[in-house]
Amino acid sequence: MSNNKLKFGVSACLLGFKYRYDGTADKWQELIDKLKDVADFVPVCPEVESGLPVPRPKMHIRPSSKGTRLVVADTGEDLTDMMMQWAEVKLEQLELRQLDGFIFHSKSPCCGFCTTKLRTPQGRILSDKASGLFAAAFHRKFPQIPIGDERDLDAFLKKIKIMTEEEE
Repeated sequence: MSNNKLKFGVSACLLGFKYRYDGTADKWQELIDKLKDVADFVPVCPEVESGLPVPRPKMHIRPSSKGTRLVVADTGEDLTDMMMQWAEVKLEQLELRQLDGFIFHSKSPCCGFCTTKLRTPQGRILSDKASGLFAAAFHRKFPQIPIGDERDLDAFLKKIKIMTEEEE
């Protein structure tokens, strides 16, 4: 029996996993309700899967001469290399899954796509339209795969509908 459902990567906290920095979830029932009959979900949490604890200190992204860096907000500890090593392996795994789309958690320093605050070392906001490290890496590797977030689910679904109509 073949499964004709679409495959969507989804930030795990949106599916109810208690993986956020403070140990909570940010479950979006609307996302689950709208897609459960047409899609299989592939939960992904860059922070937990890369070995960071729950709960964990807040993190943010900041620019540097080495590119965008993921740092612990209070200490400035740079977690970029660890995150990118994990992301390289994870992206290879996701390529094998042949995803039809990815729904990221907005504003996240790892998963936000064009919704994340880019900050100076002093915490001043330079932009609120940056992408988190994993979302940016995902988009670089899979530029053709539709990306959305929980705040604009309808726009994401329109992208998917257009994509599936073009394939027919």
